[in-house]
Amino acid sequence: MAARIYNYYASANTAHGFVSFFEDNVTEVDRFYILKGGSGEFKSALMKRLGINWYLKGYDIEYIHCASDEIEVEAMIIPALKLAVVDGEIGYIAKTRACGAAGEIINLESPAASRASQPDESIISQSRGKIQEYYKKAYEQLQKALGIHDEWEKIYLNGIDFSKLDVIADNAIKKFLSDMNLKKEGIIKNRFFGGLTYKGSIDFVADLTRDLGKRYFIKGRPGSGKSTLLRKIADAAHEKGFDVEIYHCVLDPRSIDMVIVRELDFAVFDSTYPHEYSPTGVNDEVIDLYQLAIAPGTDEKYRDDLGSIISSYKDAISLGISFLSKAKELENQIKAIIGEKINQEEIDKAYKSLIDKLNSL
Repeated sequence: MAARIYNYYASANTAHGFVSFFEDNVTEVDRFYILKGGSGEFKSALMKRLGINWYLKGYDIEYIHCASDEIEVEAMIIPALKLAVVDGEIGYIAKTRACGAAGEIINLESPAASRASQPDESIISQSRGKIQEYYKKAYEQLQKALGIHDEWEKIYLNGIDFSKLDVIADNAIKKFLSDMNLKKEGIIKNRFFGGLTYKGSIDFVADLTRDLGKRYFIKGRPGSGKSTLLRKIADAAHEKGFDVEIYHCVLDPRSIDMVIVRELDFAVFDSTYPHEYSPTGVNDEVIDLYQLAIAPGTDEKYRDDLGSIISSYKDAISLGISFLSKAKELENQIKAIIGEKINQEEIDKAYKSLIDKLNSL
């Protein structure tokens, strides 16, 4: 099988604030190279280049993306080598037990080191304070959106036939897992396939599932049992010894949006707004929980209420994203003040030094 590059998030801006599952995704990593110095953009460019080098050698690569900017990566993992290169100046990464126990620090020359003059630290401090305020306001709006979403769910919870949902779950588990059991303990990796960024909602669903033999698109409504079904499938697969990738809802990480079991070559995911997809392959299949387990006519019965709820929900999400966008603007201003720019010569130098180290493994 050809090598693959997998993109996902290990952290997210959610209705519960900033949430990280980074530790879950490096449990099998034995060696960490912790990058220090330089900007986040500089380290991201370096990690992407290192990943491409090993991808071209036939190794699968995982890129863990920044929660607020899908362009930047915070970590690059080579699973077959049990190796990771990470941005060691991101607090939640640097504080993980794994990095502390098995990490080698790589000091990079900071592009800022050669500046003739130093920036005004008071301006930078004020801007960083405003950034934190914008993030706080963003989380408040996402919390508001979640409350509205709860009201949205209640409409369908009142019309759901839970006995039908149980039958659907039982049949799905039999179909996906059959009587197979592996003589090992399965590994669970909690992740996010998407993120709420300053650009809006971004996801990597297509990237994460394109090489799988079977994809199940769960259709439905809020409160129609999608997350419950996904949780039952994930639990059953894990109990049978399979490794399970669990992708959580960005708005509410307590809910699940996708389950992938690569050892069985399938994915099951919530294919509704804002990550709605349609089948494109012969082995893609739709599971419509609204049609299968919700009382007929529920949409029509609550049409007026739903219109108001959906509008309020989208407004809250949009306002939350606007605050993330304002935070990003200030972050870019700080970069301009500091004078951080990507210098290809510096990347080449850091790349050669690090690639020589990795090639010697």
